[in-house]
Amino acid sequence: AQGMGDIAFQTRAKINEAKEKTGYSKVIVVAHSMGGLLTRAYIQSDEYENDIDRFIMLGTPNSGSCDAYFLYEGGNPDLLDQEKGLPKTKIGGWIHIPYGFSFERTTHGLLKSMTSKGLDQLSTCEIRDFIQNNVKSLRDLMPTYPCLTRPPFGYTKSYDGNIFLSNLNKDPDKNRMVRFDGDKSKVRTLLLLTNNLDTINEIVVTSPIEENGCFYVTNTAIPLYAIHRNNGDGTVIAETAIMPFKDSEGNCAISFLLGDYGEHAQMYGNELVINTIIDLLNKDRVIDLLNRDRVGGGGAF
Repeated sequence: AQGMGDIAFQTRAKINEAKEKTGYSKVIVVAHSMGGLLTRAYIQSDEYENDIDRFIMLGTPNSGSCDAYFLYEGGNPDLLDQEKGLPKTKIGGWIHIPYGFSFERTTHGLLKSMTSKGLDQLSTCEIRDFIQNNVKSLRDLMPTYPCLTRPPFGYTKSYDGNIFLSNLNKDPDKNRMVRFDGDKSKVRTLLLLTNNLDTINEIVVTSPIEENGCFYVTNTAIPLYAIHRNNGDGTVIAETAIMPFKDSEGNCAISFLLGDYGEHAQMYGNELVINTIIDLLNKDRVIDLLNRDRVGGGGAF
């Protein structure tokens, strides 16, 4: 039930474990999705020990994702499944879907294990409250870019409740991360992103209403449907992941690659992703360097 800021210390523990086992003083971190945010939280923290040589993020939602809104504020995993094209599931008689996953089924299972009640026994408002109380890390994945649109499409606003990401992206210690070919005394960073798959860009919402005697919180808008574009990995819009590292002139402080790296949940096993990482590390002879400077130089895990 913890938020990401509360569990980022586990990243440091894993890095320390890797250093102890290998004898290296620095590591190369390859992190997928929110793992990249946890690693960033460590790099930008006061506890950072200057022990990351290279940092590669795969599909990390550095500005959040619209998907999280349907669950954390909407309390509607079924609607998110529909928007993402996942087959409709049935309470008590699940239909097989690819990878055995749906947001509706996952939420239902979590509810049953913790409350003995399923989705079919709770209102949308009650589901939302359960998620906010028990899946707090989802709050830290909420979109921080303008994505909420109210009919008749007069304006689009941002969700302002993601304090974790907002603070992380404003933090001047973000400058500890530099381009992949940059200052060796800092964290040389690369971001790999898919930018050609159908991805939710905006959410059409209605004003807060009362449902079964339960009010949605102030400023919360209920999702009605989504506006999609082919500009992400199905979960993360590529441009929003790069945005926190760009200056006012559009220059990016870290390196990034856009390509056909596959759907968000499958990126870490994508053959092109794996080969790209290996090629980049071999190109700069990073692995040879790490092997040579075993004690005083870098290390990989």
